[in-house]
Amino acid sequence: MGFLAEDAVYDQFNGARAEGKAAIREAFVPQFRGDYGTMRFLTEDLFVDAASGKALIRWVCTLAVDGLTRGWRGLDILHFAEGS
Repeated sequence: MGFLAEDAVYDQFNGARAEGKAAIREAFVPQFRGDYGTMRFLTEDLFVDAASGKALIRWVCTLAVDGLTRGWRGLDILHFAEGS
């Protein structure tokens, strides 16, 4: 959470959108508490442009619950400023 900007936006897997650090923290609670089962992120691609302060990460997230594993793919585009 320390790396997120105060005006960060998190588009959730269920279509909801969390805006701002407090809302994003709240949106993460059920995921990391295990409400949706065991969650794993597997990195598929990672591109970093250190000079521009940008990174792109393509991943697959799996949720395993009740003997069934589901997953979806996602993409994070990160912008870093002021050395953070």
